[in-house]
Amino acid sequence: MRKQTPKLEWQVIENDAEWERQQILLAPTMTPLTGYRLYVQTYAGNLTVLLLLLVMGGVWWYSYQSDKVQGEVAAAATAPAAQYAASADPVAAIGGVNSNQNRSARQLLTQGNTAGPSEQSLATPYFLYHFRPQDEATVRAVAPSMDALYTNLWHNLGLPIRPMPNKLVIEVAPDQLPGLATLVFASVRAPSPAHYLMPGDPPTEPSVISSVTVPSPARYLAPVDLSDADLLAQSIALPLITHGLAQARQLYRIGSAWQPLMDGLYLWQVWDTDLPLSDWRKTVVQWQYSELPTARAEQALPLPQHYQELCTAHKLWLHSPTQIYISLECSGVEREEGRWHMWRTSAPLITLAQLAVPSPKSWGGGASWLVGPPFYTNHPGQTVVLATLVEYAVHTYGRESLPGLLAALGDADRWETLIPVVFGVSATAFEADWQSYLAGQYGVPLDALR
Repeated sequence: MRKQTPKLEWQVIENDAEWERQQILLAPTMTPLTGYRLYVQTYAGNLTVLLLLLVMGGVWWYSYQSDKVQGEVAAAATAPAAQYAASADPVAAIGGVNSNQNRSARQLLTQGNTAGPSEQSLATPYFLYHFRPQDEATVRAVAPSMDALYTNLWHNLGLPIRPMPNKLVIEVAPDQLPGLATLVFASVRAPSPAHYLMPGDPPTEPSVISSVTVPSPARYLAPVDLSDADLLAQSIALPLITHGLAQARQLYRIGSAWQPLMDGLYLWQVWDTDLPLSDWRKTVVQWQYSELPTARAEQALPLPQHYQELCTAHKLWLHSPTQIYISLECSGVEREEGRWHMWRTSAPLITLAQLAVPSPKSWGGGASWLVGPPFYTNHPGQTVVLATLVEYAVHTYGRESLPGLLAALGDADRWETLIPVVFGVSATAFEADWQSYLAGQYGVPLDALR
């Protein structure tokens, strides 16, 4: 290999400007980033790094939460049955088989998740149901009994039974909280949904309920002896009874003077459905007639037997039993005492005179909730008493007597004129037989209470 002597060229640069020009000529073809372009590249790089960090963090959090939820569901599903566990699975509800799976595990999967699969529908002669796929089996199990309830209720009230051209819509919603159903009325003059269970304040004509939204059974934390079918049926029955009573009041043009009796008819109808709340009829009646009167004024107010269970059962569908006219707030003995304290030493309501209908001119233009003399305020137990009176009438004279009773309320102004027209006996005879029924059915000690 031959050696070659490198050739060097020297150039004399006389000033700084010439030096800068030569540097540019000798630089690579890529122009260095300066100013705005350098800022943009730096910002884009930082943003890319930040996005990568966020993605990595999101993946970690999703994995952590998935493991946590799966662990909670697995623990709930394997936990032993407690006081509040799952009611029957919707499929098992059809066969009447209860499941002991913990309902709280199902709530983890359903609460707050209202998107889900598409909504499904089921039409019957009287109702149109909308529901999610997880409630299909329960809705199909309950639908025939709700049609039967409708026809029985309408027969009791003497209302015309026919397939509705505009069916009552029942929405079974997974995002509806347990408790009062949400009603939609056809008129803007409808009462507040918070008071929809008050038959004394029904929608004025032509307001009618057009739809009812009830909770999905999966939303309930219910005792093990209640199936999903029980939960759904009771939640639909309450507003349906309200709807029927409002229709009857409009059809027969029943005035406010007989509203206490209409309230008693409402409570009797709730007890007559053979649904979960009907199980408490005997407990409530015996408490009011047998346990309350025997307690002295200086003693603490005696609460019904199984008070906590009674309250728990009613609060599945109501804020308190007072909304179906059972005078218990389920807020503790002090609140219950406040409702009953002025009646502790008064005679129990066992005569028609104690349930006298006040004259519309006797108190501020007609206050239908007044109890007859000498009372000037609502006796807390009058609706329970009137419910037993309706029960006795149905037991003795049959359900076919109820439409005649409702039709007569528009003309009669007191018991002495109402009872002979409807039942063909005197008010005195009717009262004596009703008292005997109380003694035989509920063990009411009539001699001790007179």
